[in-house]
Amino acid sequence: MPVSLKLNLVEHHPDEITMCHKYFFKPNQGCDTVSATANMGGFTVLNAISNRFHWDTEVITAAAEECNRRQEIAILQFSHPRLLLVPRMRLDDPELAASLVCDLLAACAAIETSQLHFTHFGFTSRIAHKMTLKVILDTFTDVSCDSRLREVHFDLDARLKPILDYMECDETAYSRLKDAETRRMLWSH
Repeated sequence: MPVSLKLNLVEHHPDEITMCHKYFFKPNQGCDTVSATANMGGFTVLNAISNRFHWDTEVITAAAEECNRRQEIAILQFSHPRLLLVPRMRLDDPELAASLVCDLLAACAAIETSQLHFTHFGFTSRIAHKMTLKVILDTFTDVSCDSRLREVHFDLDARLKPILDYMECDETAYSRLKDAETRRMLWSH
Protein backbone atom coordinates (compact mmCIF):
# COMPACT_ATOMS: atom_id res chain seq x y z
CA MET A 1 0.00 0.00 0.00
CA PRO A 2 1.51 3.36 -0.97
CA VAL A 3 2.15 6.03 1.60
CA SER A 4 -0.64 8.57 1.90
CA LEU A 5 0.69 12.11 1.47
CA LYS A 6 -1.28 14.78 3.27
CA LEU A 7 -0.43 18.37 2.50
CA ASN A 8 -0.46 20.82 5.42
CA LEU A 9 -0.44 24.43 4.26
CA VAL A 10 1.28 26.27 7.11
CA GLU A 11 0.11 29.80 7.82
CA HIS A 12 2.42 32.10 9.81
CA HIS A 13 1.99 34.90 12.28
CA PRO A 14 2.71 38.24 10.54
CA ASP A 15 5.66 38.85 12.91
CA GLU A 16 7.23 35.55 11.83
CA ILE A 17 7.05 36.62 8.19
CA THR A 18 8.29 40.17 8.79
CA MET A 19 11.22 39.10 10.96
CA CYS A 20 11.94 35.79 9.15
CA HIS A 21 11.82 34.09 12.55
CA LYS A 22 9.82 30.95 13.29
CA TYR A 23 8.21 31.12 16.73
CA PHE A 24 5.26 28.76 16.68
CA PHE A 25 4.86 25.12 15.70
CA LYS A 26 1.54 23.34 15.40
CA PRO A 27 2.12 19.59 15.67
CA ASN A 28 -0.05 17.08 13.89
CA GLN A 29 -1.50 15.18 16.84
CA GLY A 30 -1.71 11.86 14.99
CA CYS A 31 1.97 11.73 14.08
CA ASP A 32 4.34 9.58 16.11
CA THR A 33 7.48 11.09 14.52
CA VAL A 34 8.54 14.58 13.42
CA SER A 35 11.33 15.21 10.92
CA ALA A 36 13.10 18.55 10.85
CA THR A 37 16.16 20.15 9.34
CA ALA A 38 19.11 20.05 11.74
CA ASN A 39 19.33 23.78 12.31
CA MET A 40 19.16 25.27 15.80
CA GLY A 41 20.86 28.54 14.77
CA GLY A 42 18.33 31.25 15.54
CA PHE A 43 14.54 31.23 15.28
CA THR A 44 14.25 28.09 13.16
CA VAL A 45 11.55 25.47 12.72
CA LEU A 46 13.61 23.06 14.85
CA ASN A 47 13.77 25.63 17.65
CA ALA A 48 10.00 26.13 17.44
CA ILE A 49 9.46 22.35 17.58
CA SER A 50 11.84 22.01 20.52
CA ASN A 51 10.06 24.80 22.40
CA ARG A 52 6.62 23.33 21.66
CA PHE A 53 7.56 19.97 23.19
CA HIS A 54 9.79 21.43 25.95
CA TRP A 55 12.78 19.40 24.79
CA ASP A 56 16.28 20.07 26.12
CA THR A 57 17.79 22.57 23.65
CA GLU A 58 21.35 21.52 24.52
CA VAL A 59 20.58 17.94 23.53
CA ILE A 60 18.88 19.06 20.30
CA THR A 61 21.71 21.47 19.45
CA ALA A 62 24.39 18.82 20.00
CA ALA A 63 22.41 16.30 17.92
CA ALA A 64 21.89 18.84 15.12
CA GLU A 65 25.58 19.69 15.01
CA GLU A 66 26.54 16.01 14.88
CA CYS A 67 23.88 15.31 12.23
CA ASN A 68 25.32 18.05 10.02
CA ARG A 69 28.92 16.99 10.67
CA ARG A 70 28.19 13.39 9.67
CA GLN A 71 25.68 14.32 6.92
CA GLU A 72 23.31 11.60 8.06
CA ILE A 73 19.91 11.27 9.72
CA ALA A 74 19.87 11.48 13.52
CA ILE A 75 17.22 9.68 15.57
CA LEU A 76 16.20 11.18 18.92
CA GLN A 77 13.95 8.85 20.87
CA PHE A 78 11.80 11.20 22.91
CA SER A 79 8.69 9.70 24.46
CA HIS A 80 6.31 11.34 21.98
CA PRO A 81 6.82 12.30 19.29
CA ARG A 82 10.18 10.96 18.20
CA LEU A 83 12.44 13.34 16.28
CA LEU A 84 14.38 12.67 13.09
CA LEU A 85 16.96 15.29 12.16
CA VAL A 86 17.98 15.68 8.52
CA PRO A 87 21.25 17.44 7.66
CA ARG A 88 21.09 20.90 6.16
CA MET A 89 21.48 20.89 2.40
CA ARG A 90 21.30 23.13 -0.61
CA LEU A 91 18.00 22.96 -2.47
CA ASP A 92 19.72 22.75 -5.85
CA ASP A 93 20.83 19.13 -5.36
CA PRO A 94 17.92 16.78 -6.19
CA GLU A 95 20.14 13.68 -5.99
CA LEU A 96 21.21 14.50 -2.44
CA ALA A 97 17.60 15.28 -1.54
CA ALA A 98 16.46 11.87 -2.83
CA SER A 99 19.28 10.15 -0.95
CA LEU A 100 18.39 11.92 2.30
CA VAL A 101 14.70 11.05 1.91
CA CYS A 102 15.67 7.39 1.39
CA ASP A 103 17.77 7.60 4.58
CA LEU A 104 14.84 9.27 6.35
CA LEU A 105 12.53 6.46 5.24
CA ALA A 106 15.05 3.90 6.52
CA ALA A 107 15.11 5.70 9.88
CA CYS A 108 11.29 5.67 9.92
CA ALA A 109 11.37 1.91 9.34
CA ALA A 110 14.00 1.41 12.05
CA ILE A 111 11.85 3.11 14.70
CA GLU A 112 8.56 1.79 13.25
CA THR A 113 7.05 5.17 12.39
CA SER A 114 3.47 4.98 11.15
CA GLN A 115 2.76 8.72 10.71
CA LEU A 116 5.52 11.20 9.89
CA HIS A 117 5.22 14.98 10.21
CA PHE A 118 7.64 16.29 7.55
CA THR A 119 8.38 19.94 8.46
CA HIS A 120 11.19 20.84 6.06
CA PHE A 121 9.17 23.09 3.74
CA GLY A 122 6.93 24.61 6.39
CA PHE A 123 8.79 27.91 6.73
CA THR A 124 10.40 29.04 3.51
CA SER A 125 9.33 31.93 1.35
CA ARG A 126 10.56 30.45 -1.91
CA ILE A 127 11.83 27.31 -3.50
CA ALA A 128 14.35 28.13 -6.15
CA HIS A 129 14.49 24.55 -7.36
CA LYS A 130 11.06 23.02 -7.83
CA MET A 131 12.71 19.85 -9.14
CA THR A 132 14.08 19.13 -5.66
CA LEU A 133 10.58 19.33 -4.18
CA LYS A 134 9.28 17.04 -6.93
CA VAL A 135 12.08 14.51 -6.28
CA ILE A 136 11.33 14.52 -2.55
CA LEU A 137 7.62 13.92 -3.12
CA ASP A 138 8.30 11.22 -5.70
CA THR A 139 10.73 9.43 -3.36
CA PHE A 140 7.97 9.00 -0.78
CA THR A 141 6.09 6.85 -3.32
CA ASP A 142 8.88 4.27 -3.22
CA VAL A 143 8.22 3.17 0.37
CA SER A 144 8.27 -0.61 0.53
CA CYS A 145 4.97 -2.27 1.32
CA ASP A 146 6.46 -3.91 4.44
CA SER A 147 7.10 -0.50 6.02
CA ARG A 148 4.81 0.61 8.86
CA LEU A 149 4.81 4.15 7.43
CA ARG A 150 1.29 4.89 6.28
CA GLU A 151 1.03 8.69 6.26
CA VAL A 152 3.35 11.60 5.64
CA HIS A 153 1.98 14.96 6.74
CA PHE A 154 3.94 17.29 4.48
CA ASP A 155 4.22 20.90 5.69
CA LEU A 156 4.32 23.47 2.92
CA ASP A 157 4.57 27.18 3.64
CA ALA A 158 1.25 28.75 2.59
CA ARG A 159 3.21 31.46 0.76
CA LEU A 160 4.29 28.74 -1.69
CA LYS A 161 0.75 27.81 -2.71
CA PRO A 162 1.30 29.21 -6.23
CA ILE A 163 4.05 26.64 -6.81
CA LEU A 164 1.40 23.93 -6.87
CA ASP A 165 0.03 25.30 -10.13
CA TYR A 166 3.40 25.20 -11.87
CA MET A 167 4.68 21.73 -11.03
CA GLU A 168 3.86 19.15 -13.67
CA CYS A 169 4.24 15.47 -12.89
CA ASP A 170 2.47 12.37 -14.17
CA GLU A 171 1.65 9.43 -11.90
CA THR A 172 3.78 10.74 -9.05
CA ALA A 173 3.34 11.57 -5.40
CA TYR A 174 2.76 15.15 -6.45
CA SER A 175 -0.09 14.09 -8.70
CA ARG A 176 -1.75 12.50 -5.68
CA LEU A 177 -1.43 15.78 -3.79
CA LYS A 178 -3.39 17.52 -6.52
CA ASP A 179 -6.49 15.34 -6.16
CA ALA A 180 -9.89 17.00 -5.83
CA GLU A 181 -9.94 16.88 -2.02
CA THR A 182 -6.54 18.55 -1.82
CA ARG A 183 -7.55 21.24 -4.31
CA ARG A 184 -10.63 22.04 -2.24
CA MET A 185 -8.46 22.35 0.88
CA LEU A 186 -5.87 24.50 -0.89
CA TRP A 187 -8.29 26.96 -2.36
CA SER A 188 -10.35 27.28 0.81
CA HIS A 189 -7.56 29.18 2.59
